[in-house]
Amino acid sequence: VEALSKAARDRDPETRRAAIQGLGISGEGAQKQLRALYKEFQDPDDKQEVARAFMVQGDAKSLIDLFRSERDPAMKRVHLQQLTLIDEPEANRFLLDILGDEQ
Repeated sequence: VEALSKAARDRDPETRRAAIQGLGISGEGAQKQLRALYKEFQDPDDKQEVARAFMVQGDAKSLIDLFRSERDPAMKRVHLQQLTLIDEPEANRFLLDILGDEQ
């Protein structure tokens, strides 16, 4: 996880994205690193890759937290899209709450 976390901060976008994908399949130990990376990143593509990594992990809680703290509407949509792919009760409840607010 440490080596992937370091590679995720590389200047090369392909290296960064490959490292983020690696963190996504590294399990729960990578969640703290992914959260830190999301806060550091400015590039929306990198942030999207982190959201995808959380989806791969089935980490609804992190995606919900990111959604709640995100100010960019486009990134909020990305988080919602990733949540729709997670079959977890927490994700389903959150999505139903969001849909209920918009009706």
